[in-house]
Amino acid sequence: MILSASTRDNFLANPGDAKAVRQRIDARFGKIGDRMQMLTIVTRRLRVVEPLLCGIVLGLIPVTLAGLFYAAYKQYKRPTELGG
Repeated sequence: MILSASTRDNFLANPGDAKAVRQRIDARFGKIGDRMQMLTIVTRRLRVVEPLLCGIVLGLIPVTLAGLFYAAYKQYKRPTELGG
């Protein structure tokens, strides 16, 4: 979200008073800390899920290819029905 110059000046009127600035930001935009906590939880879950999905996908590719090549080999080796 982009702040106008006057809004920025209101928030940062007294930069030494960090608590008051934080309260003004919370009053204007809601609790930023709660949003950051939710973002942290989602990020942690992605750190667990992403390698798991990557492993599943990378494991399925060789198994699928092996199965396809095996089926093709079996068709190649079976006797022909035309007697040739």
